[in-house]
Amino acid sequence: MSIIDSSSFSGLNKEQQEELQRLLIKLKGFTKALKMNVKDLEDHLFYILQNSLNELSHTENIDAWNIYTNKRNT
Repeated sequence: MSIIDSSSFSGLNKEQQEELQRLLIKLKGFTKALKMNVKDLEDHLFYILQNSLNELSHTENIDAWNIYTNKRNT
């Protein structure tokens, strides 16, 4: 799926089309890297929250597993 309407670029000369193609390839790479970074951030935040909850469950009377499973099912 593309968010760019290619018909908007029909008047470009060959050099401009090649430059546009290079920029689109860079954009695709940037987008892929950004998605991976967001996924890594989500995983890291989940790890921090899970460890914090586990630590809290040792110091307080909290059923961490019940909280964890109920949150994942919603």
